[in-house]
Amino acid sequence: MIEKQPLSDQRIIDCLNIDYGIKVAKLIFLPLGADMNASVYKAEAHDQSSYFIKLKRGHHHDISATIIALLHDAGIQQIILPIKTNCGQPIQHIDDFTLIVSPFVEGQDGFSRDLTDDQWVVLGKMIKQIHEIDVPSSVQRVIRRETYSPRWREAVRSLYTHIESAPSVDEIL
Repeated sequence: MIEKQPLSDQRIIDCLNIDYGIKVAKLIFLPLGADMNASVYKAEAHDQSSYFIKLKRGHHHDISATIIALLHDAGIQQIILPIKTNCGQPIQHIDDFTLIVSPFVEGQDGFSRDLTDDQWVVLGKMIKQIHEIDVPSSVQRVIRRETYSPRWREAVRSLYTHIESAPSVDEIL
């Protein structure tokens, strides 16, 4: 289960009020996601607006806002842009964390429900658009890359010789 990051709800509410002008009536922790360095919340404002709040440990996550903007600028309609701070920034540093605020969209993710045939077509077209984006070298340099180290693959292959030379069940019995 995802746990809350060690930052008080009041500190998050104060940041939303001061840095975004969002008057929070209620902040609700949502135990969602796969990022162990992040917590997500739903903020309900006094004006009945709702916001999706992502709180990530550290300040090295600034590239995510850049990538979201790149996707949006490339015409990917399904991208939800973060709400900018009062200073026009897509993220806000708060103590040792990075805060990203977006409009809250009610619904279920694709892991919780089956997609219709039409939704699969839309998803395929969107993924094609993403793969056709010309990613600037400045962004490419800071995106993490998988090394695909052959270490474990070679370790498994080394077991093949032991498996092939081992006596069969019939030989043992």
